[in-house]
Amino acid sequence: MYEVHDLLQRVLPPGASTAATPAARVLRVGDLSFDPERLVVREGAELVALTSREMLVLRYFLQRPGLVVTRRQLLEDVWGYRYTGDDRTVDVHASRLRRKLPSLRDRLVAIKHVGYRLDVELRDEGFELLTLLCHLLRGGFRRKLASMCKSRRECIT
Repeated sequence: MYEVHDLLQRVLPPGASTAATPAARVLRVGDLSFDPERLVVREGAELVALTSREMLVLRYFLQRPGLVVTRRQLLEDVWGYRYTGDDRTVDVHASRLRRKLPSLRDRLVAIKHVGYRLDVELRDEGFELLTLLCHLLRGGFRRKLASMCKSRRECIT
């Protein structure tokens, strides 16, 4: 059985050192912050308890924001080359992270038949409003208004 420190060393990029300045060592996405040296995960101001493997998976994603990470990559880099289990274990850990960390629910995106991607920028309500405005300016006002009334059960007056 591996120690947590040994496992963390396996997911570091080659040549990287664990020595870092206090500001640089904390990994952040949205309200989520992860200090890999202290093994502290926070969602906003609240501490979140994760297993050692969940921390390794989280760190792996946080070190590769916006990149598609295959299940095989995760299995090799986090579980080790000799891991012979099913790749569904990656899906289970991703699901647990989403459940425990609300910041990841919309950010940890499953790529069908491939793996996962951690999106660091989300499309928010402002983006939807801008998209709606662009559509309205192109002349689709009535059609878009009708679809909004049906889907959201509210109308703009």
